[in-house]
Amino acid sequence: MARGLVKEVAEELGIDPSRLSKWRSKRSGSAQPAAELTADQKEIKRLQRELKEAQL
Repeated sequence: MARGLVKEVAEELGIDPSRLSKWRSKRSGSAQPAAELTADQKEIKRLQRELKEAQL
């Protein structure tokens, strides 16, 4: 996500952009690379993304 998008999303959510940036960097630092995920884990992540998009 580009820096400008972080600001736009934060404004849309009504939160401080730095909070969103901190959450994003914390989240990406703890995530496993996709190559290390099992097929089941990849499927779960895909379904979670689909669910999140459908909820929006």
